Amino acid sequence: MLGLLKNFLAKTSDNQKEAVDSGITWETPTAPNSNLPETPCLTPEYFPDTIADFVFYSAEKLDDAPTEYTAVSIITAAAALIGGSAVIAPKKYDVDWQVVPTIWGGLVGDVSTMKSPSLSVGPRLMSTKSSDEDDEFKLVINNTTLPALVIKLSKEKHGVLICHDELTGWLTDLESSKSQTERAFYLSAFNGDTGYSELRVGRSGETLDAAIVSILGGIQPEKIRPFLQSRINGKGNDGLFERIQLCVFPETKIETTDIKPDRVLEQKVKDIFAKLLIFRASNRRTVFRFSDQAQEAFNNYRELLKEKRKASEPLLRALLSKYAALCAKLALIFHLLSQEDTEEVPRTINKVHLDMAIKWVNLTEMHYKKLMAYALQSEEDELLEMLVSRLPELAPKFSKRVLGRREWKGVKYGESLDRALKLMEEHGYIKKIVEKPQGRIRTRYLVHPDYCRKA
Repeated sequence: MLGLLKNFLAKTSDNQKEAVDSGITWETPTAPNSNLPETPCLTPEYFPDTIADFVFYSAEKLDDAPTEYTAVSIITAAAALIGGSAVIAPKKYDVDWQVVPTIWGGLVGDVSTMKSPSLSVGPRLMSTKSSDEDDEFKLVINNTTLPALVIKLSKEKHGVLICHDELTGWLTDLESSKSQTERAFYLSAFNGDTGYSELRVGRSGETLDAAIVSILGGIQPEKIRPFLQSRINGKGNDGLFERIQLCVFPETKIETTDIKPDRVLEQKVKDIFAKLLIFRASNRRTVFRFSDQAQEAFNNYRELLKEKRKASEPLLRALLSKYAALCAKLALIFHLLSQEDTEEVPRTINKVHLDMAIKWVNLTEMHYKKLMAYALQSEEDELLEMLVSRLPELAPKFSKRVLGRREWKGVKYGESLDRALKLMEEHGYIKKIVEKPQGRIRTRYLVHPDYCRKA
C-alpha cells in the first residue's frame, strides 16, 4: 500500500513538473455553480442592535460561518417562542386579517459549512422548560410523530419549534401518499389558524384550537434539488416548500477562528429571550398594529408586491403572494426583540422594524431565485459537476480514448464525449497538450494539479 501511495504521489509530482516544463500555467477553475445569482450581504441594519451583534459574533465564533445561518436560526427561534402569544393585524381597517408569527427556516449548504452548529444557536437561547412550570416537555423538539405532536401542542398552545438537522427526511416523508394527512396538518400549523380545531388523536382525544409550529433545519443543495425540480414540473404545488420562507443558500468560505467568548453579549441576548418567554406566558393572541408611518410604508410595499407578481413567472408568483404576511411577521418579531419592559410592551410597531422586515423579505427572494437557478441548471452543469468529482481517477494525464472507456453517465463516444472535454477545458480543469513520442503526434489532457490527488 505504501509503495502504491509513493508511486501515485510521484506521478502527481511528474504531472506538475510537466505542466511547468511545457509552459502551462494554471488558474483557479471556474466552479460549476458560478453562474448562480448573487445574494445581498447581511449588515447590522437587518436586525435590532443587540441581535445584530450576536448574529455576527456567533457566525465568527463558528469558524466564520455564513451570518445568514446564525441569523435564520435566531429569528426562527424567536418566532417559535412568541408563537400564538402575539399576532399582527397588517391592515389598517380589516382587523380580521391577523397573522401568527410562525417562521420556517432552512439553511442550504454543502457538508462542512457549519450548518449544524449554526442551527443550534437560536434554539439554545430558548428555555428548556415549557411555559407551564410543572410540564417537563421542552419547547424545542427534534423527532416526533403527528399524534405525539398534537398531544404536545395541546399543552403548549402557543406552539413549538421543530428542529431538524436535515430537512430531507421530513420533506421526503411528506411526499408520500400515506402522509397527506400529516402534510395538511403542517400546512395549517404554519398558518396558526383554526384549521385543525377538531383534530383528535389517541384515547385522550386531544383537541386543538389552533396548531402553531415553527420549523428549522438544514439541507444539502443536491438533496433539495429534487423538491425544487418537482415544483418546476408542477408537482407538490400546494405551497409547502414556499412556506420555508427564510431559506438561505449563501456563499461559504469557512475560516479557522479562535475568539474569546463574549459573556456579556451572550447574557444580553439570553435576557431578551427570557423576556419573550415572560411575554409568551402572560399573553394570548395579543394584537399588534403598525404606526401611521409604518402603515403607509406597508401599504406601498403591498402595492409593489402586487406589481411584481404581475410581471413574474408562476413559480415566483406563488412565493410573492405570501411575502406581505412574511413582512408583517418579521416586523412583529423585530419589534418584540427590541423591547426592554415585558409588562409595558407597545402595541404599535414603528417603521424602523418594518424597514428591517422589508430588507429581509428582499433578501429571501434573492435566495429563492438562487435556489431555483440551481435547480434549473443545465445538463452541462450537472455533467461538469460529475466530471470534476471524478477527475482524480483520470489524473495525472489521460487521453480521449481513456475517458470514453469510463462509460460514465453522459459521456460516450461521439458528441457527448467531445462536449465533456470541452466543458472541462472551458472551466479550467484540464489542459490539452500535443505530444510527439518517436515522431508520432498524439493528443493528451493534463489534469489541474489541485485535482490530481484523491480526496
